[in-house]
Amino acid sequence: MEIKIKYIQAFTLVELLVTIVVLAITMVIAVPSFYSMIQNNRAVTTTNNLVYAFKLARSEAIKRAVSVSVCPTANSNFTACGTNWTEGWIVFVNPDENGVFDNNDIEPLLRGEDIKNSNYTIRPNPNVSVITFNSSGFTAPGSANVTFTVQAAGCTTNNARTIAISTTGRTSVNAINCT
Repeated sequence: MEIKIKYIQAFTLVELLVTIVVLAITMVIAVPSFYSMIQNNRAVTTTNNLVYAFKLARSEAIKRAVSVSVCPTANSNFTACGTNWTEGWIVFVNPDENGVFDNNDIEPLLRGEDIKNSNYTIRPNPNVSVITFNSSGFTAPGSANVTFTVQAAGCTTNNARTIAISTTGRTSVNAINCT
């Protein structure tokens, strides 16, 4: 009677260790690049949302033939204008152009954006608390030639963005180096 021996195929300890080392090296290289990509996407998303708010305000001002403003929100209920753009913003009809959101039938809220993640900085230059577009779509005095810098925490290389608002009310976006 002949005994047949079955060999079990498996990895040797050396093969397993080599695989783990290669995986570890790949992770060390990939994780920082992945983090940079996430930061870039966050800055782009926040920038796009703010640009959308400015474009909405401008188009609504033209459509309604009345001034429309964008201001930082004071709270997540969108009941008043605040001073910190990093917390979000509101778009509202502003016929008296006073830059104050009265939250009534004359000055209805058109859109509110609440930024839940506080890992961003949004800085206007010069420091303004409201951007107003008149019925022609142009920026009102004090709202022209403002540049917003949007940057995520831990930003590296050119992952920050600027939003420039011209006198004509047009917006442009550029990638810039993080500060």
